[in-house]
Amino acid sequence: MQSSSNTLLVVSTFILASCATTPSGQTYDSPIGDWNETYSSTGGGVRSLEMTLHDEDSGTFILDNGMEGRIEISSKEYPRTWRGYAILPSGSEPCATEKSGSKYWSELSFKFNETYNQYTGGYKRCGEGRESSTKGVR
Repeated sequence: MQSSSNTLLVVSTFILASCATTPSGQTYDSPIGDWNETYSSTGGGVRSLEMTLHDEDSGTFILDNGMEGRIEISSKEYPRTWRGYAILPSGSEPCATEKSGSKYWSELSFKFNETYNQYTGGYKRCGEGRESSTKGVR
């Protein structure tokens, strides 16, 4: 069984790098919208989540275990790198500090490809430790 803290870590920090185009070849004007993500869990293996970026400052996600969380974008390095936090309402191991009222958070960073149909990245639970990888497609 995967713990909530491991799941949070998975969502926590995304450091995204450029990817190839999706099989459909569809292009977008921005990263705003729906994404399907896979990530390396801290306990080993690959997990998935559904994410929606609502605007340039916020988003939401649903983990494969059904837990819902939110994303807060804190900075953008143009043209295509966004950084921020994934925040969950609960988990098994709280962080020492709070982000937006929760002790269950991770740092995120996304780097989108030129057509905004893919990204790669990483995450760090509580902003510490080993970075785990992520990738997303539309």
